[in-house]
Amino acid sequence: MNRHFWSGMVIGGLIAMAVSFIGFFVIGRGMRPSADPVFPIPITPETEQSEIGEKIDTLKSYIDDLYLFTDRYDEEKLEQGIYKGMFESLDDIYSVYYTPSEYQALMESSTGSYSGIGCYVQKEVDTGDIVLVKPMKNSPAEKAGIRRGDVLVTVNGDSVVGMDLDQVVALIKGEEGTDVTLGVVREGSEEVLEIKVTRAHIEVDTIEYEMLENSVGYIKIVEFDTVTEYQFDDAVTDLEAQGMKKLVIDVRDNPGGSLQCVLDILDRLLPEGELLRIVDRDGNEEAYNSDDEEAVKLPMAVLVNGDSASASEVFSGAMKDR
Repeated sequence: MNRHFWSGMVIGGLIAMAVSFIGFFVIGRGMRPSADPVFPIPITPETEQSEIGEKIDTLKSYIDDLYLFTDRYDEEKLEQGIYKGMFESLDDIYSVYYTPSEYQALMESSTGSYSGIGCYVQKEVDTGDIVLVKPMKNSPAEKAGIRRGDVLVTVNGDSVVGMDLDQVVALIKGEEGTDVTLGVVREGSEEVLEIKVTRAHIEVDTIEYEMLENSVGYIKIVEFDTVTEYQFDDAVTDLEAQGMKKLVIDVRDNPGGSLQCVLDILDRLLPEGELLRIVDRDGNEEAYNSDDEEAVKLPMAVLVNGDSASASEVFSGAMKDR
């Protein structure tokens, strides 16, 4: 085995050993209890690690000696597959291992500025489908004919069925001016419709607002990105200057985003008090609170629907409780 693979095994070993000692602090249990009756001697983290390493070595030897398609064999991909497999075995769509490039793409997606097609995407919890929730106004996706609710099945001819959402998003994004072909299935049809979209630089307007009749302010939060906080604050300030007497906040079809952004917006809206409390599996609690520096002292209502997910649920839940 080459040096790169063994360096991966060392990293994987450290991860596995950490799991053995701390019981996977967020999303699982320890590797194996020490009193497992299958083995004639007690299983310790050291013996457990040895068995894992030996089994990986054996499986790797089968690949080296017998795998037919050597041109498809990528040791780095194999290494990443080991790490991903640990999390995939949990059967939990919210527990995911990211490669460095996938993590970078995730961080970029939360800024509100990127190169892509300009479409909100989410993964359905029940079906696992990747759904193109809604193309942005005047975006490449809208101009190419992408419709709300299209189910994405291929990207550039390769299936994305069963893939993690952030992996799919990374495939859709790309250099400005390049093309990406999306294979979608539209409601009422089983035919895969291929749509070519030319990527562009996307500056996301995450806030839409206007003054309605009877001095009712209306703010739609499209998603919670880094830019959303100041865009929201500008909208509230403008509506207040226009004489707003009531406020409607719309998070329908909002797929979520940054928790910190949600907390900052809630702090802008609500008086001093608790916004969110996180309780881990051991009962440890962490509370997030608003201060008393500013608040909107007007009647407010929040609009939600079945596609108000993640951060939108945090937002609407806190607003309802307070």
